[in-house]
Amino acid sequence: AVSAQASLQEMTEMKLVAKDWCHASTFDSSKPVNSEKMCCYGKVQERPMAYPRGSHKCCQFASYSNEDYICCSGEVVKRVKDPLLPDTPKNKYKCCGLTPLNSIRFMCCRGTVQERQSYIRDGASGDTKKDSCCGTTSFYLDDYFCRKGKLIPYN
Repeated sequence: AVSAQASLQEMTEMKLVAKDWCHASTFDSSKPVNSEKMCCYGKVQERPMAYPRGSHKCCQFASYSNEDYICCSGEVVKRVKDPLLPDTPKNKYKCCGLTPLNSIRFMCCRGTVQERQSYIRDGASGDTKKDSCCGTTSFYLDDYFCRKGKLIPYN
């Protein structure tokens, strides 16, 4: 019981140290002089001021706005609107390695961006649950199955 209690105390002390590192007397986000700064994993960063305050996020130790950017594999990457689906909500954008993609239209197959077969068949209303990958190729589960990395049609 003593060692478990000691571990809990050590963890609490580590949290306090990490909190103090970013929120030391030189940084207090409640003060107007520091309102343009934010804390990202213990490191003080500039807020992306051109964007609404609620859109400010951390990607590793960097700050960014999720209005136009996404964090992919620890890197801040510009999210490019899909010209075929320009009104896609920002939460539908995902990453494939360092490449942002519209997950309604695209999917990631072993690090390769592939167009969803459900989108090709039925547009934005397609059933994305029927999309799958066979290696780096996307396929529709009603039409094919994958065996040892090869697509085999049902028929």
